[in-house]
Amino acid sequence: MFRWLERWFENEPIGPIKTALYICLFTVINCVWVFCTFSLLDYWGVMPSYTEQAVSIPISDVPFLLITLFYSALIEELVFRFFPISVMSMDHKLARGFLITIFIAVILVISPILVLAQNLIILLAGPLLILLLVLRDRLKVILAIVLMSSVLFAFVHGPEWWYLVFQGMGGLIFSICYLKCGGYNGFALKPLLASSVTHCLSNMILIMGSAFF
Repeated sequence: MFRWLERWFENEPIGPIKTALYICLFTVINCVWVFCTFSLLDYWGVMPSYTEQAVSIPISDVPFLLITLFYSALIEELVFRFFPISVMSMDHKLARGFLITIFIAVILVISPILVLAQNLIILLAGPLLILLLVLRDRLKVILAIVLMSSVLFAFVHGPEWWYLVFQGMGGLIFSICYLKCGGYNGFALKPLLASSVTHCLSNMILIMGSAFF
C-alpha cells in the first residue's frame, strides 16, 4: 500500500489544466465531507446549536472576500503544509540542521516578537526532529508529520472535538493536495499555490453554503 501511495504522489499532474482539475477534486472532497458530516452530526443532535443569523454577502464584496480568504489560507498553508513537508523532503542531515537553526532563531529572535509563531514552530519542529531521528522511510515520516500537523491545524482553530472532524480532515485533504501537486517530489511553489487555492475555495464555498444550514 505504501509503495502504491508513493507512486501516486510521485505522478504529479503536469500543466495548469491537470493541476486545476486536482484542485477542484480536493475542493469538492473537502466540501462534501464538511456538509455531509455536519448534517449527520446535526441530525443526531451532537453539534452545538447556533443562534447567529446567516450573513448576506453583497456581490461587490466577493472579490475582497476572496483575496482575504486566499491570504489567510496562504499563511496557514505555509505553516502547516509548506514548512513541515518541505523539511521532510530534504536530506536527513540538511533537515536536522535546518530545524536546529529554526529553533535557535525562534528562541533568540522570533519569540520576543511573535509568540503565536514561536509556539506553532516549536510544536511542529520538535516532533519533526524526533521523527527524523526515529524513522528512516521518507514516505512514513511524511505521513506521520501530515497527521500531526493536521491535528495541530484543527486545534489551532478551536479545542472542541468537532474541530478535529472538520478542520482536521480539511488539513489532511490539503496536505494530500500539496503532496500530489509536487510537494512529494520536492517542489514548493506549485504545491503551495495548489493547496492554498483549494483551501481558499473550500472556505468560500462553505461560507456561502452555511446560509442553507
